[in-house]
Formats: sequence, C-alpha cells, structure tokens
Amino acid sequence: AQTILEPSVPEFTLQYVDHSYDVPLTYTYSTDPYTGEQIATPHGGYHVENKTVDIIVKNQPFTSTKIDGNTTKLYYGVSFKGYYEPWTDENVFPKIYEASNSDYTVIIPDINLSNIKEGGKIDIHVKAIIGFYYVYFGGHTMPIGMQFYTMEQSSWSSTQTITIGETPASATPSPTVPEFPFVAVLPLLAVIPLITILVKKRICLKAYN
Repeated sequence: AQTILEPSVPEFTLQYVDHSYDVPLTYTYSTDPYTGEQIATPHGGYHVENKTVDIIVKNQPFTSTKIDGNTTKLYYGVSFKGYYEPWTDENVFPKIYEASNSDYTVIIPDINLSNIKEGGKIDIHVKAIIGFYYVYFGGHTMPIGMQFYTMEQSSWSSTQTITIGETPASATPSPTVPEFPFVAVLPLLAVIPLITILVKKRICLKAYN
C-alpha cells in the first residue's frame, strides 16, 4: 500500500478585486418586411458589477498517485463566515477547489458580496486536501453522482480577515537601525579634542617652515 503524506497547512493571501466591466453599445439592423423601414436594435450599453474576494494560495510540492484506478490530486478546502459570527458545523464544512499546476492557485469562493455592506468583514481559512473524486452508485446499478474521497488533509490555516471595500496594501518593513550605546560614545568625545590639538600644531609647524 502506498503511503500518502499529510500535506502542509496552506499559505495564502486575500484580495478584494474589482472585475467590473462595461459592455459597449452596439446595434444590429434589419428591414421591416412590410414598410421597408430600417430597424436598429440596440445591444449592450450597460455596466456589469463584478467584485470578488480572491484567495491566492501558494502551491506546495505534490506528486500524484494511483489508488484503485483513481488519480489522487491536491485540493484546497475553503470555509468562510462573517467576522462577528462563530465557526459552526455549517460554515466549517469546506468547499473543495483543485490546485493549479502553477506556483499559485487563485480561488474565488462563492461569496454573495451583494448581501454584504461596504466595511463588512469576512473570515476565511484554508486547508490542503489530498484525495480523488469517484463514481458513486449508492447501492444502485447505475451511478447516481460523484463523491469525494479524502486520503489526507492538513489542519486548518489560521483565520484571515478581509474588509469589503478596502484595497489591501503591501507594506515594506523599515530597516532596523541598531542602537549605539552612550558608553561607547564617551571615548570618542575624549579623543576629538586631542585630534583638534594635533591638527592645529601641524598647521603651525607648516606655517613656521
């Protein structure tokens, strides 16, 4: 039997993204078969509001295997809730998204943002899952659907919170300036007058010569 290792807890970031767009106004023309009049029918000319919360997950190394003819894949389970409500069995049960083949997987969870006022907060956490979908018969001779079988899964990530309407900004940390103790400065203060005297003497000697 093959050993399936437990995946790591996913690393991810959240973004509030505006995918809204305008559909340009166009016309199609036809001729009235009775009057010969040209008829212009407008299409488009409206704005589509489409704002989403995007979850950008950093993919982890994964090698697919075969289990009883089924191919294991890496998935991410996503759960979300309102900031001011507790995690419950209903909102903890994750929706599953297949990982991409690139360095990152972008997940757009099914959150109805039209029901959330601007300034509302959403809690999101993610777990990594290794498993596969299989045809489910449920005791029937004909398949009645697909079910997911979990081989291994990580713990839930820490919860991240995003505020609707805010554009997240990445802050660059300022470099740390090491403290210079005052005791170390004292010898320098004592040396400075000596250096000044030596410089003056050297100038006087040059002038004399």
